[in-house]
Amino acid sequence: MFRKTWIFLLALALAACNLPSPSAPAPGGSAPTETPFVPDPGDIAGPVPETTPVFAPLTEEMLRDAAYVLGGQNSLDAVWFVDGIYQQGTDPSAAGYVSAEMLDPIAFGDLNGDGAGDAVALVAENYGGTGIFVYLAIYLNNLGQPLFNWSAMIDDRPIINALTIQDGKILLDAVIHSYVDAMCCPSFHVNETYYLGPGSLTWGRRTSFTPEGSERAIDITLPVAGEHPAGPLHVSGSVTIAPFENNLAYVLLDPTGAVLLSGSLTVSAPGPGAPGTFDSVIDLSAIPTGSTVRLEIRDLSAADGWLLALDTVDLTIR
Repeated sequence: MFRKTWIFLLALALAACNLPSPSAPAPGGSAPTETPFVPDPGDIAGPVPETTPVFAPLTEEMLRDAAYVLGGQNSLDAVWFVDGIYQQGTDPSAAGYVSAEMLDPIAFGDLNGDGAGDAVALVAENYGGTGIFVYLAIYLNNLGQPLFNWSAMIDDRPIINALTIQDGKILLDAVIHSYVDAMCCPSFHVNETYYLGPGSLTWGRRTSFTPEGSERAIDITLPVAGEHPAGPLHVSGSVTIAPFENNLAYVLLDPTGAVLLSGSLTVSAPGPGAPGTFDSVIDLSAIPTGSTVRLEIRDLSAADGWLLALDTVDLTIR
């Protein structure tokens, strides 16, 4: 689902090709012929203040003419939007046909904590046929210009209710396909949270809704994000709807997504489908100290393993 960090480097090279050289004269002008006067800091009364460059936030117009890396291509092809559209070929039934279109809404906010305004867009890709695969496309603010960073597929023809950035995280409200849905008609309502982890876009949380409209959610109380000693790890939290046979699944993943540990947690609830709690201990003694891991607690459908709810926390084992 997620692609490796060198997508970022590829897009950076593309974006850099379109940035003006700092030494080039402005269009229609000429290069300066005199050396500007720079005062000696010792001649200035008081300390010289340190300044941090401030770059303008990204805009919708910038994104609609930016570079993009196709999510449905194994070759990681980079293309350029023109007014939000890229198309290769004119006949959808012909081999090699590709279309990509930037959709609404587009969300703006700081995603990497550098204070510059970044953006997340929705891009629909089609390679002929009926499938229209919608991706989250992350653009970071690179010297005031959009730089493609990462993407993640949402679904084939999802219904997007809302897309926002809050507190550095991407919040998505959408209706996607469950295992029983026809491809024309998604019915599975989810709220999802993503954030930029070390070198990748990370899926941090999912809640979903029952046909009656009740939200199915997991909330981890312990552990909190940060450093934890090797050995026993106290894990506790709550669920809004008790899972099938009162069992949740947990996994610990390394930064590449490889599973280090997995198992189950028992939920205590007064009845089937009632709110409940979990409180258990996971033995971390087999994980080397200094490891960075992500703990995921999942509520999985008993019918097909479909992910109904998810919560995560990032840990460093010391």
